[in-house]
Amino acid sequence: MTRKQAREAALQALYSLTFADDVTREDVLDAVSPVTLAGWRGECDIYLVPAGDEGVYLEQLVLGVWQQSDELERRIAEQSKGWRLERISRIALTLMKMALFEPTAIEGVTQAVAINEAVELCKAYDSEEAAAFVNGVLGTLARQEPTL
Repeated sequence: MTRKQAREAALQALYSLTFADDVTREDVLDAVSPVTLAGWRGECDIYLVPAGDEGVYLEQLVLGVWQQSDELERRIAEQSKGWRLERISRIALTLMKMALFEPTAIEGVTQAVAINEAVELCKAYDSEEAAAFVNGVLGTLARQEPTL
C-alpha cells in the first residue's frame, strides 16, 4: 500500500464512521484493522493490508482526525462563509479534516501535499464544485495559519 492508497483508505474509513452514532476508539481502530481491510480487498487495491510505516500512517491519520474532529470542524466552519457544516458533503468535510490534521501531526506531510491530495480525492469521490470549495477553504486556512 502506498501513502496515496493509505490516504484513500483513511478517507473511506472516516467517511464510513460518519454514519454511526457514538463512535468509540475501538470502532475507529476496527475501521482500519487488517481484518476489516482484508474484507474490503475485493473492491479495490487500496484495501491491501498496509505494512510497516503505511499501516502506522493509516491508523495515526484516522485516529487523529477522529479525536480532533470537533476542533477541525470548528476551523472549517469559520472559513466556510455562507455554508453550514450540514450543507457540506460528508466526503468534502472528511477530506478537509484530513488535510488540516496531516501536516500538523504526521512528519513529512506538507500543507501543499495535504491540500493537493484532498482536492484530488474530492474530484474522484465528490464533484469538481466540491473540490473547488475544498481548495478554497483549505487555501484560506493555509494563508491564515501557515502551519495549518
